[in-house]
Amino acid sequence: MDDRTQEFMPVPPEKKPFQLDMSFDDDAADLDELLAGFDDTPKPKGEVYFSNPPPRTKEQLLIIKKKKRKKTGFSSVMILVIASLCAALVVSYIGIMAMRDIFAIGKDPTDTREVPIVISGNLSTAEVVDILADHNLIRMRTINQWYARFTYWLLHQNFENPRAPVYLAGEHLINVSWGLEEMLESMREQRRTAETVTLTFPENFTVRQVFTRLADNRVASFDSLMHAMRTAEFDYHFLRAFEHIDEDDLDGRFFLLEGYLFPDTYEFYVGERPISVLARFLDNFNRRWTPEYHARARELGMTVDEVIILASIIQHEAANQEQMGPVSSVLHNRMNNLGVFPRLQCDATRDYVMNNIAPLVPQGVVAHYNAIFNTYVRDGLPAGPIGNPGIDAIEAALWPDETDYYFFQHDRYRRIYMSRTRQEHNRITADLVIQGINQ
Repeated sequence: MDDRTQEFMPVPPEKKPFQLDMSFDDDAADLDELLAGFDDTPKPKGEVYFSNPPPRTKEQLLIIKKKKRKKTGFSSVMILVIASLCAALVVSYIGIMAMRDIFAIGKDPTDTREVPIVISGNLSTAEVVDILADHNLIRMRTINQWYARFTYWLLHQNFENPRAPVYLAGEHLINVSWGLEEMLESMREQRRTAETVTLTFPENFTVRQVFTRLADNRVASFDSLMHAMRTAEFDYHFLRAFEHIDEDDLDGRFFLLEGYLFPDTYEFYVGERPISVLARFLDNFNRRWTPEYHARARELGMTVDEVIILASIIQHEAANQEQMGPVSSVLHNRMNNLGVFPRLQCDATRDYVMNNIAPLVPQGVVAHYNAIFNTYVRDGLPAGPIGNPGIDAIEAALWPDETDYYFFQHDRYRRIYMSRTRQEHNRITADLVIQGINQ
């Protein structure tokens, strides 16, 4: 074909390339703009089409807008409902756990399991609550602290400078079935109950007798008092005197506080905590042991503990106050001449083991305690006091009569007979037997 032939051929129409319009309009605001400028001329928008999309009417666009709004509103409501339910479940769980902690709701009241916890002195309520939480006795730590703080304010809102609760240092047994207030109350300085009991403990009473009387009058159980005596940490200067005792002897002090439960008349709360009960006795002893006594003990070269051990023997061996000075002189004379009289040979030390320790320990252990308390087989003072002496016996131990006696004995009427030598002592014993008034 030549150029002239090509010149007269018709020119085909230009083919347009295939186009895919995928513009979307998901925003309701764009629909509003579209409707606002709507006119009768079709203006397709928001459609997927290949070519020449069909025009939309105003009614069709309104229907699309309503559907989108309805879908968005339904989703928002569902989210709000689910969030509300989740929040309600969380609040309910917290409330249930808080009620369980504070009021013991849901706990088994017959569960007698006890958890031992140890607290130091001068702790605040919040710190004690922390310890309870650390031992899994409560779960909602912060809520329990808030509750304790609120109830304290509620009870003391009309008081100026109210006294903060005092928690007794030492080991406490906390029952797993208790609520928060009962747990805190069990560790406080004093149990507040309406019922009280007044009890008198005479000189000569041993710890076993003291604890039995307290238990019989519902102040505290015997076992709980024993546990508190062995585990509580009491900060008194006179108890530091135990440091001079050999470890074996300290283990042998079955009643660790023997000698320091000062004989007197006390008022207790029924159901009072054992540590609080013991603290009453120890506070009284602390007041009675004066600086003068301390100075005199140092002058004699004796510790507080040695004075109390000696006083406890005097308290048992002397029939009355008048005999305490002479009995003390015999014991001091023997202790000052141990080469000749290494053993005190006092019946009360032997009887102490048989009457107070033997009933509470296995038979095979009695011999151990007898070896460290019985002054017929042990040299010098026994391992610990054999009772709780009063002021007269303590003063007799500190200021004995000046004599040269090394023996004493009583007849059945508790009259005392003093001797300088064993021969004289044996002769008096024979005379008493002949008269039929020997003890």
